[in-house]
Amino acid sequence: MGGLRVTRAELLLRYLSTRRQEWCGFRPGRADCALFAGGWVQFVSGRDLMGRFGSYKTLEEGKAMIRQAGFEDLAALAASALPEVAVDAAEPGDVAAIRSEGEYALGILGGPQVHVLTLSGLSAISACNAERVFRP
Repeated sequence: MGGLRVTRAELLLRYLSTRRQEWCGFRPGRADCALFAGGWVQFVSGRDLMGRFGSYKTLEEGKAMIRQAGFEDLAALAASALPEVAVDAAEPGDVAAIRSEGEYALGILGGPQVHVLTLSGLSAISACNAERVFRP
């Protein structure tokens, strides 16, 4: 008998469930959108996209670290490590770059919604907000 194959959608449900159980508040450098999406990429592929940035205590400090590494924003960082796909070809489990207050934030596509990390915890917004999409 062959083993059961787990889909990315099932893996995403496991990842989101774990994030909900571990939620202890939005904290830059510990629980923010970059680490949320980066954690997903590591969970599904084993690649650690955020480890090289060390720790930061404010979002501004984190953004400065990304710029110092040569990336304009989080979308550019994602594009450097993951293949970009057309928004209309997005699938559950893809990483979405969305605009938040004029800057890119990262979330995870879950079908018609993008799972995002907010100040109050996990939430979801319409996938129509995805401007760029990357496949882990």
